[in-house]
Amino acid sequence: MLRARKRIVKRVLQVLLIVVIFYFLARNLYVNWNKIVKYDWNINYYFLTYSFVLFVVGSILIALGWNLILRMLGGRLGCKRALKIFFITDLAKYVPGKVWTIVGKVYLCAKEGIPIAKTSASVVIQPLIQVIAGILIFLVSLPFWTKTNDFMNQLYFFLPLIPIGLIVLHPAIMTKILNFVLTRLKQKPIELNIKYKDILLILLLWCGLWILTGIASYFLIISIYSFPVSELPVVIGIFSIAGISQFLTPSGIGVLEGVLTVLLGLYVPVHIAIFIALLVRVWKTVTELVCVAITAKF
Repeated sequence: MLRARKRIVKRVLQVLLIVVIFYFLARNLYVNWNKIVKYDWNINYYFLTYSFVLFVVGSILIALGWNLILRMLGGRLGCKRALKIFFITDLAKYVPGKVWTIVGKVYLCAKEGIPIAKTSASVVIQPLIQVIAGILIFLVSLPFWTKTNDFMNQLYFFLPLIPIGLIVLHPAIMTKILNFVLTRLKQKPIELNIKYKDILLILLLWCGLWILTGIASYFLIISIYSFPVSELPVVIGIFSIAGISQFLTPSGIGVLEGVLTVLLGLYVPVHIAIFIALLVRVWKTVTELVCVAITAKF
């Protein structure tokens, strides 16, 4: 009974967070509507196309990255089948409660003969590495935030997260975290047969994927707004930390837009930052649907 109440309270708080964020976004759009209408929306369709292609490529590489982790754990799944399973189950993140994405992967992989424990381990390891890589890229980008020194200097206190993250990724530590999660999912504990150097290689891969996401996002921004290429490292850092913020709520709806608006608002007018944040949400959703359509016949 108490656990059920906690789940209800958590869900209510998450919904309230989304409502509050979108309220302020809508309010700012309303206040700045005249500026948006009068803005010279000269869209560069070449940059817009580059952005879309890079987002699709990045999504496919993320799916293959998950499959790489699964293979390292001993789960044999063909690339085409892995892409199909990843993108179809990834749509479940829009359903409240991220557990449905995990359940979907576990169920479909089980039909392919992959043990539940191995799939469960892969879907726990992937976001863990993804978050640590994103934080790492964000922290590395901080020295380039030259226009907001006073604000960003406070974030340097988070630099110790880099060695902490590297320690957490050690197989001995990660095994304990993984088995704790598997126990909560009522699965048997497993022993990770992954070398630390292999984990670091996967981490490096995900750092590259965050950089690719930042570049794709940069092309999206400059398709509608002039933004110097010298600020590219800042854009990569912004989209890395904004991407990580999505783990705070089911599907990350609202949180991504809020973080992007606040951080991009340090460099561009607020109404432009809001528009870009909303456009990114639409762009990501379209990309996911395209990836599902591409892999549907695999």
